[in-house]
Amino acid sequence: MMDFSEYRRIVSEQTSNNVYFANPETYELVYMNRVLKDVYHIKDDAEYIGQKCYKLLQCKDAPCEFCPHKYLSEDATYTWYHFNEYLGKYLKNNDKLVRTEDGRLLHMEISVDITEHEDAKKELGLKAESENTLVKCIHTLISTLDLNQATNQLLADIGQFYHGERAYIFEFNYDTHTLSNTYEWCGEGVSQELHNLQNIDLDVISHWIEAFNQKGSFAITSVGRNLNKESMEYKLLKAQNIESLIAAPLMDNGKIVGFIGVDDPRRYTFHFDLLVSVAYFILNDIQKRKMMSELERLSYVDLLTGVYNRNKYIHDLEQWEHQLAKHAGVVYLDINGLKELNDQKGHQAGDELIKQVALEMNQCFPQQVYRIGGDEFIAICTRIEREDFEEQVESLKRRLVFNGEIRAAVGSVWNKDGATVSQVIEIADKEMYEDKSAYYVKNVGVGI
Repeated sequence: MMDFSEYRRIVSEQTSNNVYFANPETYELVYMNRVLKDVYHIKDDAEYIGQKCYKLLQCKDAPCEFCPHKYLSEDATYTWYHFNEYLGKYLKNNDKLVRTEDGRLLHMEISVDITEHEDAKKELGLKAESENTLVKCIHTLISTLDLNQATNQLLADIGQFYHGERAYIFEFNYDTHTLSNTYEWCGEGVSQELHNLQNIDLDVISHWIEAFNQKGSFAITSVGRNLNKESMEYKLLKAQNIESLIAAPLMDNGKIVGFIGVDDPRRYTFHFDLLVSVAYFILNDIQKRKMMSELERLSYVDLLTGVYNRNKYIHDLEQWEHQLAKHAGVVYLDINGLKELNDQKGHQAGDELIKQVALEMNQCFPQQVYRIGGDEFIAICTRIEREDFEEQVESLKRRLVFNGEIRAAVGSVWNKDGATVSQVIEIADKEMYEDKSAYYVKNVGVGI
């Protein structure tokens, strides 16, 4: 069995690892080899001899809670692993008791720096988890028919990967120079902010956009330290209790059209690979959603006039079918003499008349007009007071008279009895029919 002097000679001359000897009862250092002294910038033995090992080596005021003293013996080496916070290194420690020439027992520790190995292992673990999350996100987008549901689930996966408070998507509108929060996932107990983050001036995040263009990502490690407290950006983030965030841009042919971000990530803070990778698939999803939205819009728009068509009318009517039409009014309009105009001047002249009628109705009832037949229009006004509705109806009649070329029968009804929308439309239709019959009696001599 080697004694202390022999161990000391070997570690002094033959090892490049960190070695020290300490009194296991008093924790006082007896010896440090040259390698360990260099690590702690110690030039003279007097600087460490008699110092507490936990104080000098770990910067603690009391014996370390992980001290292996109770596991040590002269017969076997005890191996354990530890991250030294003072050095910022992962260490593999080999400890045992050795006896001095005078019979005293000393605690010997030989430490091997395995930081690179541990970092590599962590990086592999991160890469594997990141790739698994990316595959999960892609599968969600592909397999979930509801695009909104798919995007919300994807954000949940992203937020949970980073252990964040919120994960979200913002989309840019360059026509209005604004950005809006279009999707968000919130962790447990975190308030939703989506409705508070609409139509924000793009200038608020101008340096985010600059970072997106230069680095392909953006991060704020501390809102309080990194941002000007007078800036709108600081006030916006502070109002949401955000302390840090990471984000990656959504790029469409080299142009930033939005970004995906995570608030207050508690792990993988500077790992942007997952965000950057998933951004590509999110952009495809957004483009698909916009295309489907445009197709739906076109299916609901009358191509000649630009107002809603019969498809939209039927769709909305089904939504209202079992609702009471409180504070609702309906205008039913039918163009008089359209067939005669088509016969005399051609269908182009008839189409121009139809477009004029649609324009006049849309001026009085914007976004509430439906063309439900060749010469029939309906305006359905919900959540409107009677006085306002009747004023708009009178405005429409004045505009029709002022136009001079339009002859139309108009029926209008304000709901006061709690009828359904369908019932109110039926009443307005009857009033329109009476108005149309009166027109034909006056101008043709017979009713209809």
